[in-house]
Amino acid sequence: MRDDHDYVRRGFYGTIGAVLALYVTRFVATLLSYLLGLVIFLLVGIAILLHHFGVF
Repeated sequence: MRDDHDYVRRGFYGTIGAVLALYVTRFVATLLSYLLGLVIFLLVGIAILLHHFGVF
């Protein structure tokens, strides 16, 4: 009886852990892509400004 409850509880927490891990990885991936886009946007903006001022 007790073993069954432990097994169910472990499965329950395992499922929660998997779902949390999925959400965390999705969140981190979204954050990283957003930051990467921001960095590229800034670099392009700086390059355009420098080009505008005749640096290169």
